[in-house]
Amino acid sequence: MNYAELALQQIELADLSATEYRMARRLLDRAQHNGGVVQLEPEDAARVCGVAFWASARRVLAAIAATGIISCRTQGAAQVAFAAWFDAATRAEMARVVEAAASD
Repeated sequence: MNYAELALQQIELADLSATEYRMARRLLDRAQHNGGVVQLEPEDAARVCGVAFWASARRVLAAIAATGIISCRTQGAAQVAFAAWFDAATRAEMARVVEAAASD
């Protein structure tokens, strides 16, 4: 099983709303060609998410991140990393960085 297949399996098993599922799949389509990482400008993130506003896209990204499928940062732009590509130590460090950035 490769990283993209593992990420897809995580998405399929997660308890996601239809909007969250759609966004996770669209992000995975982009990430699988970029080492599991995607960066989107606010307008692009909203479009990919199928919502009208950046704030709505941020909420959807946060909901997906809460499942552990991705780590993401949304200060200024959406920076998303799929956990399937990274080992446990890297995921823990990514979560720490995201948490620290959120408290700034």
